Amino acid sequence: MSDRSEHFKRKGEPVLCPFCKAAVPRPGALAPLSAASSDAAGGRCGCGALFLFDASGREGGQLLLDGLARLCEGDLTRALALEGGTDYRIDSVGYNPRGHSAEPIRRGGFGRPKLWFFKLGAS
Repeated sequence: MSDRSEHFKRKGEPVLCPFCKAAVPRPGALAPLSAASSDAAGGRCGCGALFLFDASGREGGQLLLDGLARLCEGDLTRALALEGGTDYRIDSVGYNPRGHSAEPIRRGGFGRPKLWFFKLGAS
């Protein structure tokens, strides 16, 4: 995870990629990975990071699997073999979908919309 101060942004700040600090576009519909996969919203940062929208703030586990599979072009076997911190990095940002702005992640962070960011590589 990135520096904890990144998680306590002021309300209404632009949404920035936690890996390169560039502004990211509003999440859009993503093509399903397979007939069995669920609908996903997200996008890509210019640095190559993938981001996925968690509307409920409670879908982190599902989005972790989906994000890793997307990083591996749908190859779930390869995705499950990746090691966090060595093969990929993950971070999240509190998100206000109405204003497309960053929001503070409150203690616990559950039940609030988030953007989950995924990037291959350790640094």
